[in-house]
Amino acid sequence: MDSPAHNRFDVLVIGLGASGGASLYHLARAGLRVLGIDQFAPPHHRGSSHGHTRIYRQAYYEAPVYVPMALRALELWHELERDTGRKLFTQTGGLTIGRREDALIAGALLSAQQHRIAHELLTEAEIAARFPAFNPPVGTMGLYEPTAGVLFADLCVQSHLEMAKAAGARVNTGETVQSIDYSNADRVIVRTNSSTYEAGRVVVAAGAWAPKLLGLEHAFHVTRETVNWFQTSSTSARAPECPVSMIALADGRMFYSLPDFGDGFKAGLHHNGCTGDAHLDWEPVSGSDTELVAIELANYVPGAAGAVVESAPCFYTSTADQHFAIGPLPSAPNIILAAACSGHGFKFAPAIGEAVSQMARGIPTALPMDVFDVGRLGAPTH
Repeated sequence: MDSPAHNRFDVLVIGLGASGGASLYHLARAGLRVLGIDQFAPPHHRGSSHGHTRIYRQAYYEAPVYVPMALRALELWHELERDTGRKLFTQTGGLTIGRREDALIAGALLSAQQHRIAHELLTEAEIAARFPAFNPPVGTMGLYEPTAGVLFADLCVQSHLEMAKAAGARVNTGETVQSIDYSNADRVIVRTNSSTYEAGRVVVAAGAWAPKLLGLEHAFHVTRETVNWFQTSSTSARAPECPVSMIALADGRMFYSLPDFGDGFKAGLHHNGCTGDAHLDWEPVSGSDTELVAIELANYVPGAAGAVVESAPCFYTSTADQHFAIGPLPSAPNIILAAACSGHGFKFAPAIGEAVSQMARGIPTALPMDVFDVGRLGAPTH
């Protein structure tokens, strides 16, 4: 049976975090009839898009292919700032610390050189003198990029959703998607706990919920990570004096931090969490998880190693190669995946949303997207 006319859309977006909200906005802005659905009420703290602040950077150590997307994203963040009259981004600079042979330094330097991103190479002594908040590990160097900074996460998500609604999008929160039926070549049926919808295309931006929803559990690894905020005792660890940072540790892990904007110094260990399940894992952060971060903080940013102000869980949804998965499913081209950002996707949200909007309209994307091809994930199991 056909859905009622008011439940028919050009595109339906499932998940309204950073990428989903941005996709909804760009689709609505393009004049499409769109619906966004989220089981919670974004901006919320039960997914992958929260945490007060997020790092923005351009000298991308993961691969140079991300740099054009980072540059376009910043243009779009500034555009969203102008349209909303809100401050969404603060340029603090970014400091990457490691040995020259570490992937963190070598990769960032490669991206900076290939794309002519402004940067400086600093000795260990220069790091300590210029940025006194940091106590760099012995034998390391620094790569400083002045264009890096901080995005105010919750406000970014809220702004995309408000602008999407202003452009005509319908937003349903507190509604859970139960099934996606794409057996019909020209329409997709989405059933939720309260209604049934029909759309020409569906964008799945459900983060850690996407694998089960699409039958792609085999292609993703979901981990439950820990995010912490600490009291600072030194002004050098507070904005605007302190840059965002990433520090390569001797055991291969990466420690990251963001300056104190008044709610604490944010710090964590990247990809250090346990295998998790977003459907089940809502327990508070354990003291042992926080202690691991506090130890590294005391070693490398001693002026920020005060009492814990807040801790929160955050889900990473990672592919085997740590690259994003963005694009149509080969077995169902009217399903577009915009998820699996592997713990480093927030900064790109508006550029991802713009690309998803282009895909949904059959327009070639302006950015290189081959590395994010969904076909490499394999076929869904249902």
